[in-house]
Amino acid sequence: MRSSLLKNKYRKMDRFARLAVDAALVAAGRKNIPSGTGVVVATLTGPRSSTKEFLRDLKKHGPAHASALRFPHTVLNLAAGMVSIALGLRGPVVTVIGRLNEAVQIAAGMIEYRQAPAFLVGFVDEGSGAEFLLLRSAKGKKRG
Repeated sequence: MRSSLLKNKYRKMDRFARLAVDAALVAAGRKNIPSGTGVVVATLTGPRSSTKEFLRDLKKHGPAHASALRFPHTVLNLAAGMVSIALGLRGPVVTVIGRLNEAVQIAAGMIEYRQAPAFLVGFVDEGSGAEFLLLRSAKGKKRG
């Protein structure tokens, strides 16, 4: 992992965020990814386990006793943010409710509108795992 801060955070992450970070690190490999690269993560269910646990405790104990430590793991964009931290990226971070192809379309549009030079795009679901790919600008290439 590129960030020493993340090493401490990794052990506190839920399964959803760990799947995203692990898959992104594999996809990034030893590639030289510009720091301005963004992250787009697609999911159909989000952090399902963490959300279920939080809501179960909320129902059982009431809002006064809801876990403030567990709540951040119910936020969909947490995994994409952790990917960005793990790789030291400074571009936009987006989470999409949908499939990988929809995340690719969003990233391509953001590249076209020069929001970032490249995006690490992935799909994460606790039940089916995770996959990531690097999408770069076709700058300088002929189209057609």
